[in-house]
Parts: sequence; structure tokens; C-alpha cells
Amino acid sequence: MPDLLLEIGTEELPGSFILPALRQLAEATAREFSEARIEFEAIATCATPRRMAMIVRSAAPSQKDARLEVRGPARRAAFDVEGKPTRAAEGFARSQKVDVADLEVRETPQGEYVFAVRLEPGRPTTEAAAEIFPKILAGLSFPKMMRWGHGRFRFGRPIRWMAALLGQEEIAFDIEGLKTGRKTWGHRFLHPEPLEIASAESYGQVMRKAFVVADQEERKETIRRQVEALAAGIGGRVVWEPGLLEEVAFVVEYPTAFRGGFDASYLDLPRPVLITTMKKHQRYFPVVFADGHLLPAFIAVRNGDSEHLDTVRAGNERVLEARFNDARFYYQEDLKTPLAEKAIKLGRVVFQETLGNMEEKTRRVARLTRFILESLAEDNAVVETGERAALLCKADLVSEMVKELPDLQGIMGGIYARLSGEPEDAARAIEEHYLPRSADDPLPDTQAGRALSMADKLDTIAGYFGLGLVPTGSGDPYALRRQAQGVVAMLRDEPRLSLDALFEAAVVPYQESALLKRAAEEAREDWMRFFRQRIEVACQEMGIRYDIVDAVLSAAFANVCTVLDRAQALQSLRENPDRFVPLVTVATRVGNLLRFAEGKRIAPALRIDSALLSESEERDLAVAFEEAGPHISACLADRRYEEAFHLLSACQTVIDRFFDTVMVMCEDEALRANRLALLNRIHGLFLGLADFSRVVVE
Repeated sequence: MPDLLLEIGTEELPGSFILPALRQLAEATAREFSEARIEFEAIATCATPRRMAMIVRSAAPSQKDARLEVRGPARRAAFDVEGKPTRAAEGFARSQKVDVADLEVRETPQGEYVFAVRLEPGRPTTEAAAEIFPKILAGLSFPKMMRWGHGRFRFGRPIRWMAALLGQEEIAFDIEGLKTGRKTWGHRFLHPEPLEIASAESYGQVMRKAFVVADQEERKETIRRQVEALAAGIGGRVVWEPGLLEEVAFVVEYPTAFRGGFDASYLDLPRPVLITTMKKHQRYFPVVFADGHLLPAFIAVRNGDSEHLDTVRAGNERVLEARFNDARFYYQEDLKTPLAEKAIKLGRVVFQETLGNMEEKTRRVARLTRFILESLAEDNAVVETGERAALLCKADLVSEMVKELPDLQGIMGGIYARLSGEPEDAARAIEEHYLPRSADDPLPDTQAGRALSMADKLDTIAGYFGLGLVPTGSGDPYALRRQAQGVVAMLRDEPRLSLDALFEAAVVPYQESALLKRAAEEAREDWMRFFRQRIEVACQEMGIRYDIVDAVLSAAFANVCTVLDRAQALQSLRENPDRFVPLVTVATRVGNLLRFAEGKRIAPALRIDSALLSESEERDLAVAFEEAGPHISACLADRRYEEAFHLLSACQTVIDRFFDTVMVMCEDEALRANRLALLNRIHGLFLGLADFSRVVVE
């Protein structure tokens, strides 16, 4: 079967627009083709800055025939007492294009109804696709949408041509008067003339002839190979960054890498300044020695061939020299004042319109950092270091360098802190306090840096929640989810910190300044719900089953460290169903009975009265947990969850015997309350692991 090609030619698309749009295009096509009964083998997509293309492999030349069954009126309405069709039956048959004699009567749960059964022959794929593609293209979304001319159609950038073929046959449709065909354009300068695509299968060959490497993965590999060879040619290696490689691949159609250089005197500037200038401003790949020291060289990628490469190289070197001169000027200006003096200017920098300025934020963050470190650090010097770092952590925001290169915030703060004579530990904490910026980022290495990072993020979340600015749906304009996920990652190994205590510490300064615009308890509920969702995401990323996650979180989740440990332990224990399932069953039975009693407003006794344990099975149960209870509690306190599970599992038989022989909900009120008290104590131990009623037993 032939391939199907759809190419959308546009003005240059931003690289960040392309991959999400390709995913949407492929997913929508797969869905629409399946619904339209068009069979195909696979869908491949590729793109350059000027085009998005999709190839549907082995597309069927026509839709599959469909046997349609449509229910019509009830039998009593379709036929009279003599069995003759009524006008209702005739109208229904006519609407379905079948003979009234071919209507079938069938029994349904609602009674007898007539059905029309007809065969709908499949149309050619070219006709069906011509209806499908305009709808798909109109449904694609981009971060920013454009309209052009006098049309109403919106897309990421203006569409300039469209090619659509099934094998050698054209698929004819139009968008705002722009018609499809088999014509395409190649590289803007190396092949400005139009070309014709003979067939969908020949698309790759046509693109190569037009100096276009259409497949982005092939472009990335070409760039990687060329860049590595050029770096090795001067005894160096490339500082790779996946995002930069992808960005460069999506700004060229025909990549040619070349090496340039700069004056070695610029190496006196801090390494992050040089690397960030090359990457962010120029999309250059820095080159380093084996030991990591920078070479006075860079590698860039041209959108074209190797003609006149010396001229291109010279132009790029001039631009980079100008950038470095700017950076040197900003750096020298920043060195004229120490970091502490810069911090004084933070009162002019707005944090949030209602929540005040950055100077006020740093004071709150310093207070919260002290609270966190007093809970964790054994050395008071670490507490003082963290607090000092917190007071200076935002000072680089007023520096000339960070104004020019915002990606260096925190990094420049650490550099300026060292040059201002601040302790090394404080400088490290300032450098680390923005980490982790994303899921791929490392966590801060130092205890002070980790505490400062948590305090900064928690202060932001508490402030916005205090204003009622809680993320909803997919919207998160203040990146609060990302910050909360970073906090959860840092709390992974901190059992001494709980989310409720952190909320209290974070919200108090806002209360004292009368900045909260809603009740603290309402903000707390949103806070705990929000962090529960982030912990759930963390568990899912660890591969924990959904029901285990739900069971663990439903028991308790204020302590992130214990939640993740319990989830991992139960996930592991589930692999032994012979022990896991019986304990889950009995734990669920205990919980269900207590919930039933609560629903009936029957309260357990405040304590277990041994004199009221009248049955031998309940005495055995009380003795078993009198002996095992302290050991189980100790295991839970020490986070030895698998051991706690096995101790509970050893009591399973005695719990089963209790349920088999003892009537808990008996008429005697005192006996009933005492038995519920015994079960309540056992239930509390189970909840130290999870709410087992939420575990799905298969």
C-alpha cells in the first residue's frame, strides 16, 4: 500500500513550537484515520524551521466498508395492528436509504424496536483525508497563534504552501484559499526554486536534492558528529547540553558546523559567564580541555554549505567578541560594590505586587531557613551560614550581569559572594538555592544550600496560596508546581521535617505583616492538597502502583520521607501475594468495621479494659498485640516498614480467629465499646503503614 504525505510549509517556526505540534499532528491523524476506518502501518513526522511533514506508512487506498446498524422507532409505532408499516417506519427507512421491507425487529432491554442495517462502502482515502486534514490543522495549538492577511485561520506562523499525496495521487483541499498540490520548496538560499514531489515515497530524496535534511534526528546526529570532530581537532571536547543541540537542530535545514576562536584574555571572566554567553546569546558549543578548563574556541552551526565559511567564521567571531566585551564591562561594574551593598537595593525590586519586594522576601526566607536548619543541623555554624546566605541570595538580581543574563542568577551571587569575602559555605548555598530548576537538575549538595532552596520555594508557595493564587487545571503561571516538586525531592531524605510544620513556619511572617488575604486554615488545606498531588507524582515516577500510592497517602502524608519509604516497602511486599493479600484483607476488615461503627455513632472505649475480655479469642488478640505492639511501633518510628509489615502479618491468624468467633457489635454496650477499642488500637498500627482498604487485591 502507498505512503501518504502531508507537508505544511510555513514561515520560520520557533524551535520550541515544533515538537509539540508534531505530536499533536500524529496523534490527531491516528485518531481520525481510525475513526474513518482508514488502515495504516505507522506514522512518522519530521520538521525543519520552514516545514512540518507527516508520512503515514502503508495507508490503505480506501476506507474499509462499514456495516451500520441504526435503531429506529419502537415496533408498536413502526407497524400497525395488521403488521403494515406506518409512516414512521417509512420515514425511518427512507432516511437510512433502505427498503421498508428490509427493516428488522429486535428485542432490546427497552422493548421491541426496528433496526435498519446497511452496508456503507468505503470512500477513497484521498476523499476522506481531504475532509480530515483541514480539521486537524485547524485544531493544532501553539504557544502563540497568528492570523495573516484577511483570513480567520490561526497557526503558529503563516502557511505558505501545502503538499498532500497518497502515493502519486494528490489529496485536494484548501485552507483560506491556499490549495494543496505536489509542489514544495527547498533550502531558502541553496535551492530557492520550487520542486515537485512525484510520490509520497520520494519525499526524502526530493528534500536532499533541495539541500534540506528533513528528519530532525538525522540533523541532530549530523551536528553532533561534526561538532565532536571539530573539537577533537584541537584536543578538546564539547560541553554538551541536550536542549542546545535540539534548539540548534531546529534553526537549520542543512547543517554545517565550523570552529571559531576568541582572544584568550577573555578567559579571565568567570567560566559560567563565557559559557552562558556562547550558549544563550549565540547558540555556540563551548570547547574545553579534558580537565574541564575552557579553550578560547567555540563551534557554531551554519544553515548552509561550506562555501565562504571563512567569512561566516569571521562574522561570528566579531559578534562573540562584542558580547564578551559587554560581559566584561558588566562584570567590572558589578565588582565595584560588595554583594552585601547590592542587597540594600533589593527594596526596589518587586517580588509580587501584594507580597512586597525582594528585601522583604529575603528576610522571610532567612527566618524560614533558620527554622529548617535548627530542625536539621547539629552545628550552629551551619544555621548561621544558611541565614547569612539567605539575606544575600537575591542580591545578584540588581547586578548588571544578571540583568543581561538572567540564567546566571544565583551563580553570579555565589561568585560575587566569594569576591566580597563571604564564607565559602555561604557562597555555595547562594549558588545552589535555585536548584532544582527542573526535574533534570541536581539537588543542592550542601545542607545550608538545601535548606535555603526549600525556604525560598516554600515562601513563594505560601505567599501565593495566601492570596488564593492556587494552580488550577493545567494553568500554573507562577511555576508553583515545579517549585513544590523540588521541595518534595529535597524532603525525600529529611524525616525530621513535616509539611504542616513547614506551612506554619512559612505562613507566620505573612500573618505578622497582614499580607494574607484569606484564612490561614483555608490556605493550609490548599497547601496540603497541593503537596499531596506532588507526592503522588513523585511516587508514580518511582514506579509505585496507583493503589499503593492511594493507600499510603490516605494514611498520612505530612512527612514526605516516610510516605515514599512506605510506598516503596509496600510495592516490594506486594510481590509476595501469599502474605500480602491475607494481611490486606484482614486490615480492610478491621477498618471497615470501625467505619461502620462510626457511621452508627458507636464510639470505642477510651481504653481497653482487660476485665471485659470475656472470650478467649479476644484475650488472645489483646495479648498478641500487647506483645507485638511496642515492637511494631518501634519499627514504624525507625522507618523499618518491611519489618513492621511482617510483625503485623504474624498476627493475622489471631485476628482472623477473633472475627470468626467474637461478635464485635454485640448488644452489651460495654463489651462492644471495649472490642472496638481493641480493634481501634490494631487499626492505628495498620495505618502506620497504609490505609489497606484502598489496596486493590487481584
